Amino acid sequence: MKWSNIHNYHVDKLTHITVIAGNFSSASYDDIYLLSDSEQQRAKCITNDVCRSRFVASRAFLRRAIGYILNAAPYKGDFFIDKFGKPHFPPLHSTLCFNLSHSGDLIVAAFMQGEAIGIDVEMCNRAIPLHLLRYVFNSDEINQILKSDNWEAAFLRGWTYKEAVLKCIGCGLLLDPKRIQIALNNDGQSLLKATEFSVTRILNAVYRLIPLTHLQDALGVVAIRQSGVVE
Repeated sequence: MKWSNIHNYHVDKLTHITVIAGNFSSASYDDIYLLSDSEQQRAKCITNDVCRSRFVASRAFLRRAIGYILNAAPYKGDFFIDKFGKPHFPPLHSTLCFNLSHSGDLIVAAFMQGEAIGIDVEMCNRAIPLHLLRYVFNSDEINQILKSDNWEAAFLRGWTYKEAVLKCIGCGLLLDPKRIQIALNNDGQSLLKATEFSVTRILNAVYRLIPLTHLQDALGVVAIRQSGVVE
């Protein structure tokens, strides 16, 4: 699988993020040969044909994208998989941090040097069950979402922002998404930050949110942790 576009976001003088997007529909039979031996074995254990094909395509896409970022051939080395299943470069191998997300036919990878990064994308036409509100948002956020002109769009935007933060933390949905708080105005548009609280409501961290404005028919955001907040 090759990428369809590459976009650079210059957050500030020291923070540069590269986002590479592709489509599962461009996957090829040769993708499997880019995977490591362990990844190929993992693929063989996936019994669902669609899930197996998407796993192979996503790892091949990631390896090609890393090669592009490093100005080299597709990455052939191993990944370090943490306890949450998130792939990283092996310790001391590189300061390059990355994260991957996909929705529908779209797949995106975000890269940044030296700091953890999280990315989430969701197709704009995704159906939203109303009962999910109470599992994802606190009461104040729910009130703001339901007051917006389009609660489904506000939900999807808020969900995308929260999941990007959870992926930046590295734990995904193992952390209660209600511990991530986003500020919403009356139009359901999120301010460009999110805060993470402990179970006892102690502030753990603040995250900056960078909307991916170049995507078509999809919402996307990158989350990076702001410095200066002590856990």
